[in-house]
Amino acid sequence: MAQVTAGATAAAADGPAFEIIDRSRDESRTNLFRLKDGHCSPDRMCTYKDARLREKVRGKCILVVGEGSKFTFSTALMAVLGAGRTDIIATMFEGTAPKWCDAKQETLNGQKRNAQIARTCETAGGSLEQASQAVSNLDEPEGSMLTDVDGTNLKETLDAMIADRVQIVWFQCPFALAGDEAPTRADIVTKFASSVYEDTRAELMIIGINDRFSYSPFYGLADLLSGEKFVKMWEFIGGDKSLVHELIDFGYVHEGRHDIHDDMVKGNEHLTLCFQRRRVTADQRCGSTGAARRVPMPDVAGTGWQ
Repeated sequence: MAQVTAGATAAAADGPAFEIIDRSRDESRTNLFRLKDGHCSPDRMCTYKDARLREKVRGKCILVVGEGSKFTFSTALMAVLGAGRTDIIATMFEGTAPKWCDAKQETLNGQKRNAQIARTCETAGGSLEQASQAVSNLDEPEGSMLTDVDGTNLKETLDAMIADRVQIVWFQCPFALAGDEAPTRADIVTKFASSVYEDTRAELMIIGINDRFSYSPFYGLADLLSGEKFVKMWEFIGGDKSLVHELIDFGYVHEGRHDIHDDMVKGNEHLTLCFQRRRVTADQRCGSTGAARRVPMPDVAGTGWQ
């Protein structure tokens, strides 16, 4: 089995954060996502460490970028993590933010819709009634629902005081507009990663992706794990599949394609990737290569990496 480690920090803990494998030679592995479309290149898969995301984000100041028009993701996140214990700043790229009462109502509607899709009234946090109560009891987050914030250009679109205090920046399901001139999902994710690193003091960067067989390759995941520029900024520390299901139970509704949302509710086709900021060492400031280095992707089928 081909293998790469995720850098010195991850490997020094309890094993590497990820391994690149040839799925055709290893069908038994769990925690997998696809790096490239199997129709275009060898069937490279990545197996990852569980990030235990809930433990990392509770009690932190979280900036959510790329919210949908109804703000159900951020509202559900507030309910799951506990209002008052976690500071969540929800932002959207363009449009008008909903009134707080409307955001809560849309989230309550999302709970019922998701329960019907899943054909159950039981949630990760208990009953549907308990989830509804948690959202209903949320107080309005003052000054925490913002518009015209571009996750790929936070320096120009986010207040500097907010950029200085956020500890986590979360981009849920990066989306690319159609058209030849429009940036791809991979372009958006790459620019987002650079902006978070350069324009905020966030220690963690989180990206929620749909890891459906035919969809996940468009995010440019190979570069997220091993791109030369990227690994100098961020270290991949694992993935999480459980927290998003709690958010769905508490009313999160993906506003893109309905089939993607329904698949998220019914199955497990979503993965939340977690990255930790790399520190610049004195050697790196003086021009040394330092600890951050490009991690070569394995040549699974003799065609070279990437």
